[in-house]
Amino acid sequence: QKTPPPPGPPPAERTAYDAFVTTLLQKCVALSYHERVQRELPEVLAEHMPPKPAGATAWAALSVSDTEPGAIGTKSAALLSRLRAKAEREDVLSWLDRDIDRAQLPVLVVHTLLDAGAKSVSHLEKLLDKFDWLVTHASADAAARVQTLAAVGSYWNARPAMVWLTLRKLLQYKLTDATAIVGWLTVSDAGRPLLETWGAWDAIGEQLSLAASSQRSATKAAEAEAERHAAMHADEHSGAERRALADERLEACRAQLADARRE
Repeated sequence: QKTPPPPGPPPAERTAYDAFVTTLLQKCVALSYHERVQRELPEVLAEHMPPKPAGATAWAALSVSDTEPGAIGTKSAALLSRLRAKAEREDVLSWLDRDIDRAQLPVLVVHTLLDAGAKSVSHLEKLLDKFDWLVTHASADAAARVQTLAAVGSYWNARPAMVWLTLRKLLQYKLTDATAIVGWLTVSDAGRPLLETWGAWDAIGEQLSLAASSQRSATKAAEAEAERHAAMHADEHSGAERRALADERLEACRAQLADARRE
């Protein structure tokens, strides 16, 4: 499935103005309903409007087998039915562990949630906020986290901009991490072509900036706590209990700094 050409004039006729307006509208669509942006758009800019984002589930190509009990499309419908019926989290996870192949789980969960939340970014955010535990369950280890990212890429295969928007949301909800994203982009045959899209290096740069900022904050906090710790132990009037609490706080700050450095 090839990525469609960008909207607007043919590439040979595109100007810097065309590129700017198209990119701006892509970002607007990422923040609001496609229909809302299209409705408010001046007619002179209509040719630059990107097509409505449309994902592709793993079960999009319908066939007779899609209605069979073991088909992934049937499993997705069953999962969505449980979520809409507000089934208990433990019951949903128990069903997944019992009836769903672990290798199939990331695609099933990711494609189901993305398809249910495809109407707008706010819809997706609500689903991630409500069912973050479901994505966490499907991304139980490093390999599964990479499979989760691959599922995002395969769903939005024709819309690279939506891949980056979705990955940012997963990062925001702490459902993936920079290590998994960079690993997927650089090792996976499906991820590597995305390095040529406009959003890839922005996303990687954002993660590097966030990691650096996190390390600076953790370093300052650890240094400040070390000073308080030294002062507490130098004070002959401080009791054993207060010194023990100071030790715990210092160890907690050091652990946070170690976590930040690992990022």
